[in-house]
Amino acid sequence: MMTTLGMFLHLVLLLQKGVLPPPAPGVARLSARVPVAQGDHLDWFPSSSEIALVPSGDALRGSFTAIPGSMRSIKLELHRNTATGRIDTLKVDHNHNGSFEPAETYPAKPKQESGVWWTSFDDVTFHIVYDRSRSIPYATQLWFIDDPDEPDAKPVLHWTRTGWNEGRVELDGKLRWIQLTDNNLNGIFDRGDCWILGNERADIFKVVLRKTNDHFWLDGKAYVLKSIGESGRSAVVEPFNPGMTQAEERTKRDSFRQDRVADRSAVPIKWAPSLDVAMKEAAASGKQILVDFTATWCGPCKTMDELVFSSKAVVDAGAQNTIFVKVDADAQRDIIKKYKVNAYPTLVVLDASGKELKRVLGYQSIREMVDFLKVD
Repeated sequence: MMTTLGMFLHLVLLLQKGVLPPPAPGVARLSARVPVAQGDHLDWFPSSSEIALVPSGDALRGSFTAIPGSMRSIKLELHRNTATGRIDTLKVDHNHNGSFEPAETYPAKPKQESGVWWTSFDDVTFHIVYDRSRSIPYATQLWFIDDPDEPDAKPVLHWTRTGWNEGRVELDGKLRWIQLTDNNLNGIFDRGDCWILGNERADIFKVVLRKTNDHFWLDGKAYVLKSIGESGRSAVVEPFNPGMTQAEERTKRDSFRQDRVADRSAVPIKWAPSLDVAMKEAAASGKQILVDFTATWCGPCKTMDELVFSSKAVVDAGAQNTIFVKVDADAQRDIIKKYKVNAYPTLVVLDASGKELKRVLGYQSIREMVDFLKVD
């Protein structure tokens, strides 16, 4: 019979070998994943953040801190190609020795899109030390934007996290999959992040995630995260009763439901081919102009096209007194800058002379759009 000391020594030996006893039901053990190393990747990314850069000779210098105030900052530099004048090299002092080794150098090929130069460094993995035991890989994507039309803009390096934590958890007698993602980019897994449950590993890569302070549905049952380890290596999941079925909740949470069930117009909106054309038509007719500042990558813009601009109420509201025109954020940057647009969608009403009368930002419901089109 094994003594208490023997059991303790046996457990220590298992821990040293990285072999852990199976966790209790509802307790998840997770490990960090890096897209390239694991061969998987997320189909979505958290919001981005910025690293301020300071010119220093031929370089732009800055520092990266995944967890503000809780780890040494990591120095980095961006370098321009002497032949092209474009940023094409990132150097990161991962080992904190004050110099940049060959393994800490990341080359990239700048690409020009809509007059702007983008340099993307896709596979840069930092390591965060949460405790004295080991460091955790923190995979990122960083990119630098060089706009020739904004030569005086302060240089910044944009970044987002591309990695995630995943593991297994036993729920209702079945072994499930769980994924955590650092959505708020503070390096700590907490109530501002996102999570997913799934029966199969492939399920946790689907874009059906929820915030960690919200419950998640799996097989018709709701679960909540009772606790999360700050490194994302552990979590406790337990059943939750939201007081309604999944179908009832889906209907209740559908913020677009009224727009989704609204009557569609038999005749679509006639969009002017350009703002210049719209201005000429307005000058001749005395009508106002509704300018929809949009972007191909803008989700709310696409939803408005699908639900709002196709509705009978909006088409009827603008039929007699409004000329509609779209301006693309990437293809028509001169107009974007003229009207100082920096969020999408932005909707602006101009009078027949081109004077701005009013504007509104973000998704507008059918009711809000009808009110916005009214001539004051």
